Amino acid sequence: MIRHSKNPGDTASVPEIIYSNFFELKENNTLITSLSFKYPTTATIDYTAILAEVEDTSKLTSEVYYYHKVGQLYDIFNPQDSLIQKIYNKYAINNKKFYQQLANINGIRIESAPNVVIYIKDSQDSDLNRHVLENGFLQIIDEEVNIEGLYFFGIHFTKNDDE
Repeated sequence: MIRHSKNPGDTASVPEIIYSNFFELKENNTLITSLSFKYPTTATIDYTAILAEVEDTSKLTSEVYYYHKVGQLYDIFNPQDSLIQKIYNKYAINNKKFYQQLANINGIRIESAPNVVIYIKDSQDSDLNRHVLENGFLQIIDEEVNIEGLYFFGIHFTKNDDE
């Protein structure tokens, strides 16, 4: 609310604070740089913010090197663990001078207890494929295929034919 001066010749307008539990500042081009309450107060504040976004040119890539690395993931895995995410996290490096991340996986060899179930999705399939490692071993190596999903699903129990 705007209050006008009581003097008839004075045309100055000043903001007036009315204690009605609702305050509004409507002047255009007014930048608020500080806002505080004199006493502890619970309030809802609606605001219009101007945001600036600047690209950090120090993070721009000047050169990209791709190289193959043979790695190993050895652990006790929980059912439905995303092994691709674990591998991605293993190689992710981000610091002030450079960053490194996993580009793709095109070969995998799995050794485990017999009858372990693994789900694998590659770039040629739209779904995860179920693999039962009956002898405890699985190998997929194909330069044309990227492995996009790899999930551990635990032990597969086979039916007992004696019953």
